[in-house]
Amino acid sequence: MRSGKDTSLTFYGRLHHQVIVLVVMFSVLLLASGAIQLGRSVDAATPTSQTDHSGITTQWLSQQTQIWKPTTNSSINFQVLFSRASYGDLEYSYNNMSVQLADLSMIVSTGAGCVRVDINYAPWLQNNQTEINELTTLISQIRADGKCLVIADSASESYRNGGQISWTQFQAAWIQRDRTLAQLYHPDYFIVVKEPGWYVSLVSDSRTNPSFQSASSWLNLTQTLASTVLSVSPNTKVGVSVAADSLSAQPSFYTPFITGLYGQSNISFVGYDVYDVTGFTNTQNFLDQNGNGGKNVWIAEAWDGGGNFIYDSSQAQLDQQWMLVLYYFAEHIHASAVMPFYTDLFSSYNLTNTYPTDPAQIISLYGQQTPVYSEFKAIVAASPLTSTSSTSSTNTTSQSTHTSSSSQTITSTTSSSNTVSTTSSTSPPPPVTGKLPRLSILLVIALIIVIVVAVSVGLLLTRRRQT
Repeated sequence: MRSGKDTSLTFYGRLHHQVIVLVVMFSVLLLASGAIQLGRSVDAATPTSQTDHSGITTQWLSQQTQIWKPTTNSSINFQVLFSRASYGDLEYSYNNMSVQLADLSMIVSTGAGCVRVDINYAPWLQNNQTEINELTTLISQIRADGKCLVIADSASESYRNGGQISWTQFQAAWIQRDRTLAQLYHPDYFIVVKEPGWYVSLVSDSRTNPSFQSASSWLNLTQTLASTVLSVSPNTKVGVSVAADSLSAQPSFYTPFITGLYGQSNISFVGYDVYDVTGFTNTQNFLDQNGNGGKNVWIAEAWDGGGNFIYDSSQAQLDQQWMLVLYYFAEHIHASAVMPFYTDLFSSYNLTNTYPTDPAQIISLYGQQTPVYSEFKAIVAASPLTSTSSTSSTNTTSQSTHTSSSSQTITSTTSSSNTVSTTSSTSPPPPVTGKLPRLSILLVIALIIVIVVAVSVGLLLTRRRQT
């Protein structure tokens, strides 16, 4: 009997031992998995070389900082785009007046001197007086907030998706459009041409009409547009912007076009729209080779890329670093104005022009701030700022220049008291969401298994002593 009992205990003891080994191995795997997730979480929280499709990386930005960082700060007119009032955004029903005012309040809070509106002319073509009145109210609010007004021509959304018209018709409509807007709103600045290539999809014969491809044709049109605007709003400063990455792609058009503008007395500034590394390089090379022709240089639009990927919140730290380097570049090329384009990202990476569609949610998101907002606001606050405002119906322009010590230079956003910081631009890593809670669960499960194994081993040893 005893030998039988001993045999049974030996068999079950070995089986129990094997089970324990398997359980311990499983616990080790769980712990290893938790360690891997922890490592990934840390990596996600502290990116070392963020990048986007524009070719802009943290390494490139650090490199350009060494090249472009100024020793003194000059006066720059900082501008912001009023996104919800531009292009076709007014046509969305969820962009009601409360949403519009929330957007305006956010961009005004940056301290920028000017607000830009890329006006969609469709309401005038369609006799939509409701939208015209709404836009007029918003522009009045811009004035009430003490900001100067920049209008950029953005044609009419009605010309898209089958509504194109011929180049001859388009030019005639363009002249009338700019006359109407200048006479109605008397902007401080009017960008009468927003990137020649931007209009390609709006003109039915843009790819076949030699006149559309001709720099001299565009120069004649620009001269007519500028004269038209000044005839009804004589205090408005008129300018043109170009896509900077096109300077090297189509030099046979852009070089004679821009240098031709240098000879037009009605043109006050030429803007360069910079969205990638090529844009930065092209702008500097063009100015080095051709000068500015006595015209003010603007960075009329800028962001570190374009497309849907810009709404990825993992871009937050890269955007923040880019904003500071953009300012350094503006100083380097002696730009007199700078405007970041995707200003909704000042509040949230969840804000697009088509999502969300709940007004209350949109307004709530406009109450938030991202690192790039803080960076821009600090740059504006610390830089000697030349601001222009128009407060009368005759567009009387007043300017005030704030100067600072020549030993001061903007380097970061860590100060919240409108002072210049001398530390490097750093911020805590973004919070890690979703990974650490799962790690905690894994560790708890592994700990429970270890306890169960320990108890089992204790019971087994006790039974064997009893026998």
